Amino acid sequence: MQLKFNVSILQKKFKCEKDGEKFSSYDKFIEHGRKVHRFVVLKCNRCGKQFIHEKDRLHHVRDQHKDNR
Repeated sequence: MQLKFNVSILQKKFKCEKDGEKFSSYDKFIEHGRKVHRFVVLKCNRCGKQFIHEKDRLHHVRDQHKDNR
């Protein structure tokens, strides 16, 4: 029973703060925010990863592209 519970948590780890809907992938979460809530999507100019919040994009660039500055 415990293993099944943990697997289901991992499958839906991205939660929309607006309506509580949960998503199994970050890309589906971003797509939901863009289509349903009309969020402006910000893209990393180095790899194209998408973000809803500027602070998340900045943290991504700092942490993932620190060697490419």
